[in-house]
Amino acid sequence: GVPLLVEEVLAAEAAGTTAVPDHLRDLFVARVRRLDHQAGQAVEVVAVAGGRCSDRFVADVLECGGGEADAALERAMAASVLARDAGAYRMRHELLREAVYGAVPAARRRALHRRTAQILAAEGADAAVLAHHWAAADEPAEAAHASLRAAARAERMHAPAEAHSHLETALAHFDALPTADAKAAGRRGELLARAAEAAYLGGEFDRAVALAESALEEVHHPTLKALRWERLARYRWVNRDGAGAQRAHIRSVSTLPRDAPARARARVLSGHGWNQAIMGGPVRRTRRPKGPSR
Repeated sequence: GVPLLVEEVLAAEAAGTTAVPDHLRDLFVARVRRLDHQAGQAVEVVAVAGGRCSDRFVADVLECGGGEADAALERAMAASVLARDAGAYRMRHELLREAVYGAVPAARRRALHRRTAQILAAEGADAAVLAHHWAAADEPAEAAHASLRAAARAERMHAPAEAHSHLETALAHFDALPTADAKAAGRRGELLARAAEAAYLGGEFDRAVALAESALEEVHHPTLKALRWERLARYRWVNRDGAGAQRAHIRSVSTLPRDAPARARARVLSGHGWNQAIMGGPVRRTRRPKGPSR
């Protein structure tokens, strides 16, 4: 009965699980399937949207009249599938939303995400929301564009964890960007370096190291390569790899050309000096920076 259902929901939340237990999923999906076709479709739109939806938005996604959408939503609310807050509709519980979302056939789910993204884009929705829907719609180029915009905003807001997540999505879909767009967005190596820095600032040190190592493979300019080695050294250090950090600092100094800009030289040489001071003992000799003698 109801007490058992409440206990199961509370137990799932207490366990921190995001997956709906099979027996609850079956109960939830069965309730939705008892709805008429149009009400069931309206519920699917709300589940895919992932938040609160107006009747107008549901009507736009389903391409039906506003009155029809409103009536369908009301029937779903009467069946205790949806709830209404401040004139907008939402799923009654997140576990219910997950169950309904998982039951939507994959092709239809992609189509609903695509239509949702199109409507939200026309309304000027947040880039992070668009990135989610474009990715779920299997539209990689659009997902990359939106993710790059969302990452840039997160960087401006000093939100490294969000920036890291969006940059990872952009990198996953980077090859889908047209060549001109990929150049405008920054070469892959630059995105890898940005993602590494965001991961570092967000405390994801293992990932920062992996991304920085990949970024090194994408760069050939000696000054930039020296700077990338310096950042890798920093990431390795905070990731408790002192020996690896020292090796990276040595490579940064040996790679740095003599005619590198003063700012680059200051970063590389001060980083190396800091590392030697922390590690203790005499400063290890390294090869002189590349370039002609003065």
